Amino acid sequence: MSRHADGLLGTARGLAALGVRAVRTRLELLEIELATEKARIVRWLGVTALAVYLLSFGTLLGILWLALALPEQWRLAALGLAALAFLAGGAIAVAWLLRHDVTRQPMLATLVAVLERDEEALDRPAR
Repeated sequence: MSRHADGLLGTARGLAALGVRAVRTRLELLEIELATEKARIVRWLGVTALAVYLLSFGTLLGILWLALALPEQWRLAALGLAALAFLAGGAIAVAWLLRHDVTRQPMLATLVAVLERDEEALDRPAR
């Protein structure tokens, strides 16, 4: 009887160890996905801040140069055209950001897919 109890206990321990390994693997996958998402967000924010700063400073210098270089009667039209160009550029940038955000996978999509496969495998009847 003791031998059967050890076999049952050993099987239970093996199943528990398998469950712990599965959970550890899923947590490692979660960690990788969160690190990847964090790096993407930090990179995106850094490049966005740099672009806004450089474009703003360049725009200011360009407007000052243009306003001082033109004759007085053309300054108003030049400033209006510059404003239209900047508004168009801003609209293009917003459209790019919206399009880029739509094409990426949702956060933790890989982990959810793995967990769904695990659930399906556990739901199948034993052979």
